[in-house]
Amino acid sequence: MQPYSDEPAGWAAHATATEQQGAGDMPATVSECVLAGNDRAPRAAREFVGKALSGHPRLEDLIQIVSELTTNAVRHSRSRRPGGRVNVSVVAGIGYGGVRFAGVTVTDDGSDRQPCVQRCPRVEESGYGLALVEELADRWGHYILDQRRTVWATVTTP
Repeated sequence: MQPYSDEPAGWAAHATATEQQGAGDMPATVSECVLAGNDRAPRAAREFVGKALSGHPRLEDLIQIVSELTTNAVRHSRSRRPGGRVNVSVVAGIGYGGVRFAGVTVTDDGSDRQPCVQRCPRVEESGYGLALVEELADRWGHYILDQRRTVWATVTTP
């Protein structure tokens, strides 16, 4: 992996970009960065997605989504522990039927709790990130693999 060039000193961030076959054998661009699981990770994730998907018609939605998912990873997973990490990936391409898509995934070091959308009105300032992700994304979900949790979201464009 090559270093993510705009990282402030001391950030553990790396990025790669490759061409892979996407759904329906259409090309998809995939980029990934690895961030230290600290309070600077959400900003680094926003900057990474902004550069990786520059010019995408739904870039602002994707930046907000990755910000919420990375914030959750740092606050609610073992990634916040010393040495913890958060992996952020982006993908963009053309799927079945010629549908253009872009998506982000955020993988953390796992937690004993599952992601859950807060639907009840409360007076707290935080706790509504996944509700915002649900609103902005066309699809989203999560899975656990090898003790690490991945939350993903995709958007489509005409």
